[in-house]
This record gives sequence, structure tokens and C-alpha cells, in this order.
Amino acid sequence: MGRQVSFWMLEQDEEEFVRFVLSTSYVVVISDRYLPEPTLDIVPELPRPPEPGWWSVYFWSQNFPFEPKWVQVQEGPEKGLYAFAPRIEDPLIEFTRSVLRDSGELKQGRIWTGCRDKAFLKWYERIARWIRRRFTRVQEWEAWAAYAGPQAYAWYQAGGKLVR
Repeated sequence: MGRQVSFWMLEQDEEEFVRFVLSTSYVVVISDRYLPEPTLDIVPELPRPPEPGWWSVYFWSQNFPFEPKWVQVQEGPEKGLYAFAPRIEDPLIEFTRSVLRDSGELKQGRIWTGCRDKAFLKWYERIARWIRRRFTRVQEWEAWAAYAGPQAYAWYQAGGKLVR
């Protein structure tokens, strides 16, 4: 079982959040696109839709080294390419982005980690606290809450629909 914070972000919310995360010590963004070599795909910025790997990326503080795991694709159009296969215990924060659906609903995103290293969890909690302090807690479902960024919250207040 890991730790997670769920949220809704629109573009400006996401830009502020990512700027904060990347300002912390030695942080890079890892994409999980398929590659011809087993190497980490460190990208200078978040991929934009519809680029491969745009919906979910990993934040890695290089203060917490790890050995990446790779899987070679055995069939389909990506056959022979390598996929990054993070393990639960890897010192990574998975960042799944909010998505504005064609239906007009804003689907929630999240940050998540399964790493239990105490030093790493201090870094994770710093990032989670940033969301909790700057975003508005929105309780739509019993015993479950998520946070809406300022732009997403204004959109919600104007009638936008937030979904899980």
C-alpha cells in the first residue's frame, strides 16, 4: 500500500505544481515511453497530448538512487522496444495528470508512491503538503476527498464537473 494525494488541476495549476516539484533538489521527470534501448527517458518538460507518455510520468529526486527495471515488449507495434517498469519500492513519485474529457468533465489526477524509505517520504510529504496547503479540499464523496487547484476550483465553482 502506498501514499497518494488526489487532485484536479487545469493547465495553470499544473504548471505551478510542476515548477515547484522541479525546484526541489535534483529532480527530473521520467517518461515511460517505449525506447529502443533500456535507458531512462529523462525529459526536460512534461509531454503534451497526444505525445506518447503524456498522461503519466515519474518525478525522481536523484538524491535517492535506484536500479531501473526494464521489460522488452514481445509483441505488437512496439515489439523489441523497452518499457520502463518501476517497482513499488522505487523512490519515485508517479504523477498522473488530470484530464479534461471531451464530455467536459475534469478527471482527477494523483501523486503516488509505494516507497517506504524515511528520507524519501520526507521529500514526498513536502510535495503532498504543497498540494494540501495551496489547493482547495473538495469533498464530493463520503469519506473521500481530493484537492482542486485554484484554476480548477474556479472552473468547478462556475459549474464544471469534477469526476474520479
